[in-house]
Amino acid sequence: MGPALAGAALALGGIAATFWMNGILLGVAAYVTLQLPSQSQHRDHHRGLARWWEDLRAGLHAKWIVPLERGWTLVNFLVWIFQGPAVGMLIPLKVQSLGLPGLWLGGCEAALSVGLLLGSFRGSDALVRWFGRFNVRVGAAMCEGLALAASGWAHSPIVLVLTLTCVGFANASMGLVGATHRSLAIPQNFRVRILAASMMTTQIAGILGPMIAGAALTHWAVGQVYTCFGLATCLLAFGFVLIPRSREFFALNHDQVKDWFRHEYPHAFEAPRVPESRQIT
Repeated sequence: MGPALAGAALALGGIAATFWMNGILLGVAAYVTLQLPSQSQHRDHHRGLARWWEDLRAGLHAKWIVPLERGWTLVNFLVWIFQGPAVGMLIPLKVQSLGLPGLWLGGCEAALSVGLLLGSFRGSDALVRWFGRFNVRVGAAMCEGLALAASGWAHSPIVLVLTLTCVGFANASMGLVGATHRSLAIPQNFRVRILAASMMTTQIAGILGPMIAGAALTHWAVGQVYTCFGLATCLLAFGFVLIPRSREFFALNHDQVKDWFRHEYPHAFEAPRVPESRQIT
């Protein structure tokens, strides 16, 4: 809903109105958040930087030990370097390169959101029933890359809107198929640590992607860069096929996959040894 609302505001009110609306809504959200009852335990509020680093290291260690998680993180990292700019900064640049007014930028952002909603509401479930989880995970990721490449190639605003709708649908299908299985497979007491480590790698890729895109745009046109980023996303997404035991993993149902990482790789989740200086005597 966020990109759709922002796109509508850009189309109807312009940049200044969009920023004003964003600021007002953030203020409302902050006020509502402050009204929520707090039930947190205050003793955990000051665990310190050392404890945070230990948790992050534990998540990264588990990621490295489990081959499927290690490969999954690597593929996602490489894909997001090119996918991130293609669904972010390159969209308004593409609209501008076609000489289109702000209304079309709003339409493109809304189309991306509509595709996400269509994929979320039963779309991904239907694909899984027809083709299976593994095929949908790989196929949707590669189709998203091809749709992004088509967005870069498009010379018609209608075609651009349609391709971005396909991008959103493929993205929702890819994400939803993998997210539930992956979360269930991670032991509950390690989920936050591992997902935080995943978020960190995604943020690093999110830094590299715009830098590469910016450098490429100094040499090539927006459409060429956009198309190349889409094709790179498609090719790198195929790397999911090479991840060890990925087919076996996605063949499991939700009951079988629960705590699967701990059952298959128990040593990855062993509690770290407490340093002598911290042991209670």
